[in-house]
Amino acid sequence: MPGGPGGHPTCDGMPVVVRRVGALAALALAAAVLLLWPATSRAHGSHSERERETSERIARDPRDPVNYVERAEVYREAGHRAEAEADLARATALAPEHPAVVMLAAKLRLDRKEPAAAGRILDALLARDPGNGRARSLRADALEAEGRVAEAARQLERAIADTDPPAPDQYLQLARLLVASRPPDSARAVRMLERGIDRLGPAPGLIARRVELALALGRFDEALSWHDRLRPFMESDPVWLVRRGELLEVSRRTLEALAAYTAALEAIEALPPRRRAALVAAGLEADVRTRLHRSSPGRMESP
Repeated sequence: MPGGPGGHPTCDGMPVVVRRVGALAALALAAAVLLLWPATSRAHGSHSERERETSERIARDPRDPVNYVERAEVYREAGHRAEAEADLARATALAPEHPAVVMLAAKLRLDRKEPAAAGRILDALLARDPGNGRARSLRADALEAEGRVAEAARQLERAIADTDPPAPDQYLQLARLLVASRPPDSARAVRMLERGIDRLGPAPGLIARRVELALALGRFDEALSWHDRLRPFMESDPVWLVRRGELLEVSRRTLEALAAYTAALEAIEALPPRRRAALVAAGLEADVRTRLHRSSPGRMESP
């Protein structure tokens, strides 16, 4: 098997240990979703609750186009396209050039796999309102859907500059576009992520993507350093600890990796039953026990 950065074996040009870390990241994400899903659902409410709330607002003020736009967004999320299109028609009759109405029209064209039509709608809006960061971000989506990745990245970078504050997802999308460009621009993706972290703080998603890019570039110590930026907030979180153990394994710091896995298992065992059950369902606890067995003295395998 050919060698990669730091002498690690590679597969298809990627260090095998990086592939292992990626598999762990997917497992950890599944665990995190299981833990957070109930709270997230309660925070945003069900589609039926939101539909009822927006319908009540429409009943109180049927001349406000934004009320129809908001209900249409609920319909879109639920996959009720016909109902969303009907609310778009109502909003358009009230205010055809309102930015929210125009952006809804573009989103529905994207839903119908018509990115060029969505782009034309957004170009007209941006000609009138070039500083509309949300519209420009949506324009980037349309360009990406057309396969115009480099143009999408340029539009999204400008959208971020025009949005205050931007969302972490915008920086994540920009990094993904830059890596997907031809040729890939990983160095710029790194700079954009770091700019996002400087502007928004250590958002876990931005840190995680910065770690992934460091790994892809074979910079294992750098990946660990970025992961550790979340230590003040997550040092007792089992998902974070398992991820740290994997990164320490990648860096060949085996005793520290063993300590991280041990701490992760202790953290899992200390969780309330419901939260621990979620991690068991995601397979994280079993994975930690397997890693501890493999990493115990006399059984340590070379990464």
